[in-house]
Amino acid sequence: SREARNQSVLAMTMPNRKRQRNYELIEPLVERLLTCHGEELAEKDNALRLNHLVHFTDDPNLAETLANHGKVKQLTELCWRTVGAEMLTAHHEAISLLVNLLVPQGTRSSIFHGFVLMVQQEESCRTLLSHEDMPVVAHHLVKAIGKCGNVEERDVLQACNLVAAAMENEKDRMDFCEAIIQAEGVSFLYHFFENWPDQFGTAALIRTLDRFLSSPVDERMWNAQAESRREFASDWLKLLTRELLQPDGALCARALGNTLQLREGTFFQVLMQGKLFDHLITNLVVGSKQGKDRICAAMFTTRQLLGRSDVLKRLASHPRFEPLVSLAISNLQLATEEEDDLLQVLTFFLQNDTTKRAVVSGSNPMQIIDAISHLLDSPSQHVQELSLELLTQILHYIEPGVLSGASEAMTRLLPRLCGLDQATDLMRRLL
Repeated sequence: SREARNQSVLAMTMPNRKRQRNYELIEPLVERLLTCHGEELAEKDNALRLNHLVHFTDDPNLAETLANHGKVKQLTELCWRTVGAEMLTAHHEAISLLVNLLVPQGTRSSIFHGFVLMVQQEESCRTLLSHEDMPVVAHHLVKAIGKCGNVEERDVLQACNLVAAAMENEKDRMDFCEAIIQAEGVSFLYHFFENWPDQFGTAALIRTLDRFLSSPVDERMWNAQAESRREFASDWLKLLTRELLQPDGALCARALGNTLQLREGTFFQVLMQGKLFDHLITNLVVGSKQGKDRICAAMFTTRQLLGRSDVLKRLASHPRFEPLVSLAISNLQLATEEEDDLLQVLTFFLQNDTTKRAVVSGSNPMQIIDAISHLLDSPSQHVQELSLELLTQILHYIEPGVLSGASEAMTRLLPRLCGLDQATDLMRRLL
């Protein structure tokens, strides 16, 4: 197969006579392609010439010869133009030729860069992903990002750039991940994390890896990481915890929440060891004191922590737990149909014996009722239902007569409850 041939070890030296024979094989095709490309009705002939070049360069030695040809830059530019024009069969052959040029060192990084530009266009990305040589592209990506073989730093940089660009298109992520998995990317995420170029910035790294660890590709990709799984989990969680305090803290909190949704337990196991969990909660609270996006992202992450009893107990005993509760209550009015985690988290805290005390202490119940009196104006039925559920819970824990000092909140709340059929029992309890 072409993939098997492209995986063969590239011969670094060839006798002069053999190099000359290789050159004589490809020279007429290159010259005719460059001469005839602009001619009318030349596409069929050019497709045939490209096809011949593809078959020749399936041999790594011939691919090396073409990569060292004086007009290889003109030839690759012709291929990219052909791909962009989607010229029937010619563009298919052009992609195959470009893929073969991933083998030689001299052309690898420039071909990767061309594929970066290609996948940034939605339809072109689909063209590459559905091409028969996409498995070969994925093979070279896995090798470059893992720094295997004769790859150079420029190859690693462009390979990382290609991965980031390919994962931007939500519709194509699953197919791209499948190609990586089939290319035996058993430590792909770890190598991608370790070898990410500094000049691309931490935010772009987090954004790209988050896409690998978010639905619908998350479980499929993570389960394929048979090697270096624990090392990646540790480094990834440490990075997100540290970056929670930085300007991109909301992005980090979202990525953290997505990661913790994975059913496989490695991330939670790593998180609960040592001081990592304590640092995470502290930074989550401290880093979320400014801005709606940060607060909502912090509540999204908090919600993912609540499904495990061991995590919940440790969270309830954390010195920053009461500030976390206060943060949720004071920003409860930010809840929307899409960002309902504030309501969900407080309701869960009230339903659990280890966490409800912090919610019902002091003036917290009155603040919750005041916020709910505003949230019931929401046009979203989902927000109204969650608000009523939280109100039902909080009324279990307030003393008789306490509401007499909340005239302003009650003035807003009672008329809104009167307009809701499902609030009849709540009205009776309040009265």
